[in-house]
Amino acid sequence: MPVPLTARVPLTPLWLPPPPTNMEQSGWVQVLVAAAAAYFFGRFQSRAVGPPPLAPGSADSAAGGRRGAPPSPPPGDFKLALCVRTDLGMRKGKMAAQAGHAAVGAYAALVDAGDAAGWGAAWRRRGEAKIALAVGSEGEIRTLEAAGKRAGVGVYVVVDAGRTQIAAGSVTVLAVGPAPVEMVNKVTGHLKLL
Repeated sequence: MPVPLTARVPLTPLWLPPPPTNMEQSGWVQVLVAAAAAYFFGRFQSRAVGPPPLAPGSADSAAGGRRGAPPSPPPGDFKLALCVRTDLGMRKGKMAAQAGHAAVGAYAALVDAGDAAGWGAAWRRRGEAKIALAVGSEGEIRTLEAAGKRAGVGVYVVVDAGRTQIAAGSVTVLAVGPAPVEMVNKVTGHLKLL
């Protein structure tokens, strides 16, 4: 007498893993449900970011279309100059890390100060141009720092913590800007590329 199909036990080859248990299956189901929910939640959310648009004819609309916004930045390009000391014997990776600290610090300082002239926003909109320049000493960095302050350009000095290649407290990089190219060039235009 033949055995009914429902009573047969399936044979699993030895090279295949055992079939999943109900707990493992429910875990995968939960992951799939969560992924689908996240997809649809993000898909149908409003894409608008920031305050609602201003009504035409309002006082803010007549002042450039932005509430409490700074005046429009002057036309032209913007850049950030990274003046890196070459006399410390920093390796390329260390120079890159210090320049990164300077770029982030300069932008954060500008934003923290309110970015009254709108230079940070304009710099970001126009591609965040950066230039790396060689500086021969801490004295030269301090001179450039003073010149930048006199010119009304933001400056940011990076002082190393001394955890890797150089002594703690060493001034490594000066960031000048972000600001209009003409203003940055008045401070750093005489320096050579790194």
